Amino acid sequence: MAGQGELPPSPDDAVLRSLADQLSGHIAGVQVPVAVFDREMRYVTASDAWRRAFQTGDSPLKGRQHYEVSPWIPAEMRARHIRGLAGEDSTGTVQSSLPDGSTSFARWYVSPIREAGGHISGITVTALDLTAEQDRAASLMDDVSTLERRLETVMEHAGIGVFERDYRSGKLYLSATLRQILGMGPDDEPETAWDILATGDDPRRLEEARARTLPPGSDGTLDMQFATEIDGQPRRLELLGAASVDSPGHQRWMTGVLLDRTRSARLAEALAHSQRLETVGRMAGIVAHDFNNLLTVILSNLEFAASEAEGDLARAHIARATEATRLAAGFGQRLLSLAGPRRSGGHAFEIDTHLAETWNLLHRLLSDGIRVVFVPGAPGAAIAIDKAELDGALLNLVLNARDACGGDDVVTLASGCVTLDATQAARHPHGRAGQYVTVSVTDTGHGMSPETLAQALEPFYTASPGHAGAGLGLTSVALTLNRAGGFIDLDSTLGKGSRVTLFLPLVAPPPASTSAGEVPDRLPMGDGEVVLIVEDDPLVRDATMDRVEALGYVALEAGDVTQALARLDAGEPVDLVFSDVVLPGTLTGFDLMARLGRDYPGMARLLASGHASKHALYDQNSALAVELLQKPYTLHSLAWAMAEALRRVQRQAGTGVIGADRT
Repeated sequence: MAGQGELPPSPDDAVLRSLADQLSGHIAGVQVPVAVFDREMRYVTASDAWRRAFQTGDSPLKGRQHYEVSPWIPAEMRARHIRGLAGEDSTGTVQSSLPDGSTSFARWYVSPIREAGGHISGITVTALDLTAEQDRAASLMDDVSTLERRLETVMEHAGIGVFERDYRSGKLYLSATLRQILGMGPDDEPETAWDILATGDDPRRLEEARARTLPPGSDGTLDMQFATEIDGQPRRLELLGAASVDSPGHQRWMTGVLLDRTRSARLAEALAHSQRLETVGRMAGIVAHDFNNLLTVILSNLEFAASEAEGDLARAHIARATEATRLAAGFGQRLLSLAGPRRSGGHAFEIDTHLAETWNLLHRLLSDGIRVVFVPGAPGAAIAIDKAELDGALLNLVLNARDACGGDDVVTLASGCVTLDATQAARHPHGRAGQYVTVSVTDTGHGMSPETLAQALEPFYTASPGHAGAGLGLTSVALTLNRAGGFIDLDSTLGKGSRVTLFLPLVAPPPASTSAGEVPDRLPMGDGEVVLIVEDDPLVRDATMDRVEALGYVALEAGDVTQALARLDAGEPVDLVFSDVVLPGTLTGFDLMARLGRDYPGMARLLASGHASKHALYDQNSALAVELLQKPYTLHSLAWAMAEALRRVQRQAGTGVIGADRT
């Protein structure tokens, strides 16, 4: 037998010719790559499929040495050839690099050719080309890898952590997202995750839940929600998994996902809180409406009493009662800030004057040990925003400042004016260039960390002790400012305090004749014009009729929209309709105003309400503009509002002005 690596002795030429004659014609047409070699590995014959598959060219192959024709034949295949010439059948998959640079994957079959007497005269080599299948498999693997990457990306962005525990090897795999959810570093041992999960509201629940996946008949699924604390923050997590069991009580592996439900839990809690707040708001609206109706009656009668009082002492008592009524009216307006969204915009008013009045209420909310300071810095500057919304925003800020302060801290309310160019505005999130009035609330309390400051304006985020509240305070303040064309700016340093600054557009100050406290003493009187008063509350209706008649008008009454329209349709000679907004039935004072604008365009209109925050007002710049008096209103306010309503329709009719100059 030839030594290892050497070919056995070759046959004579007669044997070669015999092999060629027997096989050449048959093999050439075979549809698979197949070739026959003699003992010197010279070609005896080969199929056309062989030529194509292994790129042997068009020259005749017979008699040519295989390794000279195809020097790329790998050593593994050459070794199989030697074993075949030694009488051994062999098969195997071999990767080869072809002359054109491509790669071939083929399953090779090598079989010895035995002559009579057992003499081996050569070998047959057959190849099953697996290149296409290998390419498809590689493409499939690429697709699988791509899908895995996409799934990992989706799960990462969705905040879904993945785990897999092999109970046979004891190994635990954790995805990067799961580590992030649990606050684990990349070098933390995987078992740390189980320890973190097991420190939830009930450490035994995790193991008990896993144990429930073991009994016969169990579907092997794990589904549990629990609360824990991670990095000092409460978290709500959900664990979903599926187990594979070898035999009852013996798990092979468990795989599953960990979901961070903290935000959705906060959303659910915030929704419940907002629903409670909405209920409180509706109740506040009802209370404010009835309260303001009572104040209207009280103020009306105090005004009449003051006009007839004799003696300084009686007038002093009435003056104090009147002032208390006006203060109570301010309380009612603040109560309305709980009653839901209010109309955007508002009349212009001087900010320092308003803050001085508001501060009397705000400083009462602070603890006795907290020093409070008011620093007016915008004399004569005016803004246009709903006063109740501004007061609600300031209330939020002062309460936050109070919660951040200790006994020796200071809370400062300050105003100012500033002009921002584009560069300066860009330094403030949501800032815009322009002229602004600023209102700031500053405290010397514990301040906020950069992380807390970055999240302070996010909806439902709260840093309140015990995580109280809905986390909507600063968010609602920001929305209020946005509706008024302004923005909010936060500045805080941990351990040194915080400053929240409201930026509101500077507007032209209100006309002197309508500024607070500057209404002329003289009253514009009527001259027998007929006023239809639409009011469902008998006390308010009677008080209003007394006031209207005292101003020189003729008063008619109606209890709702239907009654009012019936009187008008019956031909009552009405000059002005003065209606409450909230009335019995489905129709409101706004509906009545719309009907009058359509059917009685020459009729003056005026509205009053103790609670109109749920209703949209007419565009104050339109031809249908209707003034709204907020209850309780003074006799002065009523007199001037009625005179202006009559003047408006006279101007539209082009017939001159009546009523305003009769005093």
